[in-house]
Amino acid sequence: MTVEGHQDAEPPWTYRRVALHFRVSGDGLSAPVLARVIRLSVARYCSVITTIAGVAAIEATVELAGADGSTMGRRMIELAIPASPLPPEIELTADEGL
Repeated sequence: MTVEGHQDAEPPWTYRRVALHFRVSGDGLSAPVLARVIRLSVARYCSVITTIAGVAAIEATVELAGADGSTMGRRMIELAIPASPLPPEIELTADEGL
């Protein structure tokens, strides 16, 4: 798995796009089955993606590689990650400190 991220140039360097690439090798693998496994892993069970989904576009690709190293190329995976609502701004009073 490789990950590529694009961040804002200014602090706090918020991520705006995250691209996940999964390269899987083995015999008898099915692209649709792998896409479903990746979709569930990323969209339902990954707390990092859930955390940044409200501010960053999340993309994923899968690539099947044969035992001889041949590949069918990258295929996009539809993730359908719902955007998380951003929490309201929380103001600290002088008594609460930082």
